[in-house]
Amino acid sequence: MPSIIYSVKDMAGYLIAEQLRRHHQFEPADSEHRMWVGAGSDVQLIEIREPLLEAEDLQVDSDYLIFASRHRSASGKASLTVHTTGNWGTKAEMGGRPSEVCYPQPSAMKHALLALAQQKFPGFEVAMECTHHGPTSLLPPSFFIELGSSEEQWRNQEAAKAVADAIMLAVKAEREKQHAQVAFGIGGGHYCPDFTKIELESEWAFSHVLPAYAIDEATDDVMMQAVEKGDPEIAILDCKGLKAPQREKAIAFAEKAGLEWVKDEDVKRA
Repeated sequence: MPSIIYSVKDMAGYLIAEQLRRHHQFEPADSEHRMWVGAGSDVQLIEIREPLLEAEDLQVDSDYLIFASRHRSASGKASLTVHTTGNWGTKAEMGGRPSEVCYPQPSAMKHALLALAQQKFPGFEVAMECTHHGPTSLLPPSFFIELGSSEEQWRNQEAAKAVADAIMLAVKAEREKQHAQVAFGIGGGHYCPDFTKIELESEWAFSHVLPAYAIDEATDDVMMQAVEKGDPEIAILDCKGLKAPQREKAIAFAEKAGLEWVKDEDVKRA
């Protein structure tokens, strides 16, 4: 059973959970009203007290986790995003553990992104972000789906419903085993627009994305961890977003890991 996790300390996540209960028939499953089960659907909704980024000790018996969260950026640009979690370097300033990445759920994340894009919610940009922040050590695979990037959007009920609907569509697609082929993305920026297009327009789903700004610090060990946890078939490189030494490092690692590598521009689109 998949679980949708939200925090009482996260305004957007709380509103997304309200929309799930209102429109997708979730019923209370405990006396404290901190857990709900979808009526007629194999999914549970769980409320936690701590911030999502710090939920390192979360104990949930689940096939995979979807964290419903706010997205914050300096620009305040209205956006709907998805991403996996992890810290590529030795610092963990936003939760998780240093040099650790999560177990991803690539197909579900791809379906969530597709659902967000297909709704064409006005005024919002849809994007996949690179792998970043915590939690990183949970055993169930997981990903974040986020509403942002300022309080104006966090309070937007229609946008929250769009996220709630996308979550349920992703759960349905996973239940129907609409699985995608899995790739490890290397290069690009934090919002990795080229990888977002591949996620939306091709058969590939990204397990993890290592951005150019983190590749210099990332060791072979943490990159191999991403391969072992994500089980990608290939590595896709955003070569335009990598300096020559970074490209060499990425290619050398892909070959060491036994991964075929391709340039993002050479990926076949639908």
